Amino acid sequence: MIQKLVHGLIIDKEKVHPLMPRTVKDAKIALLNVGLETKRRRFDAKIEINDPAQMQSFWDEEERRLESIADKVIASGQTSFLPERIDDLVQHYLAKAGIWRTTVKKSI
Repeated sequence: MIQKLVHGLIIDKEKVHPLMPRTVKDAKIALLNVGLETKRRRFDAKIEINDPAQMQSFWDEEERRLESIADKVIASGQTSFLPERIDDLVQHYLAKAGIWRTTVKKSI
């Protein structure tokens, strides 16, 4: 058996996206108690879509919001983070930037 003294912290979790690095050295870890996702709000109003381009416009705006969230995390200089929740698209952008993330389960 090989043994090695590690000065630091080892988080024994699997990466959640194949593009994420397997290891991170000199990590800057952000522990977040919020999700990295857009808020889902309920409205009493109805939206009428008459054209597929309108629907595409809604999806494009959602993608821009999620990319903005990822850009803020990337700009913060974090190399690892542990959010409560994360949107798949945000996770993809962060993985492309080489930022590691794992799941966090709340204990009761």
